[in-house]
Amino acid sequence: ISKKKSPPSLLQNIAIFTTTGLGDSLWAIPAIDTLKTSFPQAKLTVLVSPIGKEALLHHPKIDRMIVYSLFSFFQLYRILKKEKFDAILIFHASQRKIFILAQLLNPFYLIGTVGRSKDLDFIYTHPIKVHKEEHEIERRLQLTYALGASPIEDQRLKIYLQPEERKEAEKFLASKNISQEDLLIGIHPGSKDLFKRWPKEYYQEVLEKLSSKGSYKFVITGSMTESTLVQNLSKQIPNSIPLFGQISLRQMMAIIERMSLYITNDTGPMHIAFALNVKTIALFSPTHPESCGPHQAKNVTIEYVKRCCTPCLHKKCHDPFCMRQISKNDVYQHACHLLQLKKLEN
Repeated sequence: ISKKKSPPSLLQNIAIFTTTGLGDSLWAIPAIDTLKTSFPQAKLTVLVSPIGKEALLHHPKIDRMIVYSLFSFFQLYRILKKEKFDAILIFHASQRKIFILAQLLNPFYLIGTVGRSKDLDFIYTHPIKVHKEEHEIERRLQLTYALGASPIEDQRLKIYLQPEERKEAEKFLASKNISQEDLLIGIHPGSKDLFKRWPKEYYQEVLEKLSSKGSYKFVITGSMTESTLVQNLSKQIPNSIPLFGQISLRQMMAIIERMSLYITNDTGPMHIAFALNVKTIALFSPTHPESCGPHQAKNVTIEYVKRCCTPCLHKKCHDPFCMRQISKNDVYQHACHLLQLKKLEN
């Protein structure tokens, strides 16, 4: 380990390590805004996953993004060592080597959350304890406050879509006979974790009811691994298209932005909808919206039921009993309410 440094008189180089999924990356945005507001002179580098890069692309307050998986450990060390970071904040990482890398870079401030470091809490100069139910956005903000940043009022998620991304999205929709005048309703029936999935037949029933209420087009979103689920559901729902990887993530974001309503499980695309201010019905159980739901987001309706099993098996659960307790009629009524608001606004 390198010899102890003197504290920097002025922070010049700050790094954020957030190397996991889509939602985790989007949760970093309020903290990024906070750091740059408090330390406008500092260069801000963000170490990300490939999907994290897509989430944070074009963010005006990020000076440099580096995709960690494109390099070997030693290549990454050499690249980052040149930056001579004054501070590294570890927001989220699933690999021990990320924590080891941060320690080897020897910043004066190495800040992270206690209990989230693969048993490597000892590497931190500033280990931060947070409440178990603290929102994930607030947890990241707490790390910036430990560095001396001041809270900002606007802590919303933000996605910076470009005109060409919206244009490509419209081109794709046009190829599926969806015009700019069509009203889109989207659903996201999948999830990497089976216990987070609302039953597909529930989604189908809600959309069938909505289709009798107006001339809507439906978009069913999912990942490539969920293509069978998405395609099978699309076959059951008239005027629907499956969307599971035919276009880029950024273009999918632009399609979500176009939606009049999005009904979704607790997944990364849910956070995309929050960031784009899309009217959303978010379905939660056994995860809790207090820790991973909307944060300063508008136009969001939460459907949540408490965990049904004690102890909760979480990732070992392959029968989402909790999710089945979310009422189809409640979701339908919320959808009607939000769509009525859309009509009033137009």
